[in-house]
Amino acid sequence: MDKNKLFFTLGEFAKIHGINNRTLHYYDNIKLFSPDHKGENGYRYYTHKQSMELVTILSFREIGMSIKEIQQYFENPSSDVFIDLANVKMSEIDEKIKSLTALKKVFQHKNELLRLSQYVFDGQIELVELAESYLFVSEFPAEFDGVDDVSIPTVLDHLKSSRDFTSFKVSCGSFISLKKIIKVDYSNYDGLFTEVDTYKKGIYKRPKGKYLRGFSVGDWDKIPVLYSKMMLFASENNIELGEYAFERGINEVSISDISEYISEITIFCK
Repeated sequence: MDKNKLFFTLGEFAKIHGINNRTLHYYDNIKLFSPDHKGENGYRYYTHKQSMELVTILSFREIGMSIKEIQQYFENPSSDVFIDLANVKMSEIDEKIKSLTALKKVFQHKNELLRLSQYVFDGQIELVELAESYLFVSEFPAEFDGVDDVSIPTVLDHLKSSRDFTSFKVSCGSFISLKKIIKVDYSNYDGLFTEVDTYKKGIYKRPKGKYLRGFSVGDWDKIPVLYSKMMLFASENNIELGEYAFERGINEVSISDISEYISEITIFCK
């Protein structure tokens, strides 16, 4: 051992870099990163000059590089190879940040819906101001024959198509025209929607503004009753409603029985 060098024990070196001892043992065993010196007693000793190499390895691991990829780099390291590698990884990191930012928005929205679900009650009707939202819409074909035609393939096709606009869905539901609500025709909805986090061509912008909102707790069979109450509320308060009503569940990720399911209905007020 060179007495002019400053050495750290394996435990000290691991602690400095915020990793456990087993990681350094493993890197040494696979010949990826070995100590500068091994004493006769079997102890491993590292120098401060090895710190940057270990930091590089840990950074590579943090961005998802495999042990094999890291070993291949260190077999023939060079400035050009590192620059090319860094450019590729920085691009991947940017994409990951974009994806995680979108996912964070979804979780924030889910949290807001679940907080809302804790305070609403069955049959609640209110006027609220809502922000602009973006919906991917799949209209049912003209020959569509009521709710019995809403097959699993129909829903899956809608969800698959929505992936062209976002990887993460904020919420999903169905919509029905005001004309059908007035006729008490709840067996023939107009389509499905998925709320997405950003606006793109092909996405429907649901405007910000005042909405008539109602809640139903329990089975979907209760929905017509809520619609009747909402239409009466609008009539009594001289509220002119928009063309469609949008239905969605707001607590489906946190219930164990349909009796706890909360449906939210929103209708734009002109």
